[in-house]
Amino acid sequence: MRGWGIANPRGLGALVLALLLAVSSAGAPAVAAPPARAPAEQGLTPVRVGMQYIISDAALLVAWDRGYMREVGIDFQGQRVDNLDLQSGIASGQLDVGGIGVTAATLNAFLRGVRLKIVGDRATLAPGHGYIALVVRKDLVDSGQVRSLADLRGRRIAQQPPLYATTSWYLLDRLLAQGGVMESEVEYAGLGFADQNAALLGGSIDAAMQTEPSVTAAVESGLVVRLAGADEVASFSLGGLAYSESFAAQTALGRRFMLAYLRAVRAYLDAFTRDRGRAEIVEVLTRHTPVKDAALYDRMAMPYINPTGRFTYEGYDAVQDYFIRHGVQPGRVDMAQMVDHSFADWAAAQLGPY
Repeated sequence: MRGWGIANPRGLGALVLALLLAVSSAGAPAVAAPPARAPAEQGLTPVRVGMQYIISDAALLVAWDRGYMREVGIDFQGQRVDNLDLQSGIASGQLDVGGIGVTAATLNAFLRGVRLKIVGDRATLAPGHGYIALVVRKDLVDSGQVRSLADLRGRRIAQQPPLYATTSWYLLDRLLAQGGVMESEVEYAGLGFADQNAALLGGSIDAAMQTEPSVTAAVESGLVVRLAGADEVASFSLGGLAYSESFAAQTALGRRFMLAYLRAVRAYLDAFTRDRGRAEIVEVLTRHTPVKDAALYDRMAMPYINPTGRFTYEGYDAVQDYFIRHGVQPGRVDMAQMVDHSFADWAAAQLGPY
């Protein structure tokens, strides 16, 4: 095994070990409580930024590593925090900026009065950028038992917990519906990625909804076949860049941050959609994320990011309907109140069309 590139696993034990190492390394231990603001570099304004240091944090990592933040007078203080702690850290003001997922927990926090602002796009599903995908055990495909989404009827499918409470659950529901399969016709298992791969290998589940780089790692190990990408059923922002209420009130500082961030977004898009400066951006990502094999970036489906910086939320009416139907969200959030495009619009105007 080289980085995330898994080649020729020797026996079942080696395969399990390779997959578990690949998936468990996807996130380092979270910081339970974001630390206090560190002393700023001389002449720079400190900004505490919560990240998971994963692929969907790419633009934040590029903005920091390439010095874009320093150029606008910001001391970028990156802190490793998981998604739930990101939300609480931004809500409490312990973090100024963070990359979050719009989950039922995020929406429920807004309903309770937590006024974080989603100010930009961090990861978007778009055609050809299906970085979330449904995979199925390769032995079921090889035997002819599963050839299409319709063949998942009566099967056991795993997804990351909590049950029904993330956008990925909604996307899985839409993929099944595309194959004519109703939710009541499958059995769900709430399993994390490492447990998913062990269960796939042991045959206790038949399919799983996974995210890159786990998708490519599992496919290249010979354990699964990619059956369908989530980009086949949706096209909207899944990852958001959020400002705390107090940080969003500092308009000039928030604009400077967004200007540096949007420069990085466009450098990322140059690399992965125009093949310009690709090696340099991949080098940044191999240093700061768990995906250390540079060649793997040629094989993974990478998230798209809106070059205007805008968070596309039009698909969230249907997502919220799904959450409400399953009892994980009590009522609807007006996303127009949660999303603030003003920072991205200002930064895009400074940079011009892409």
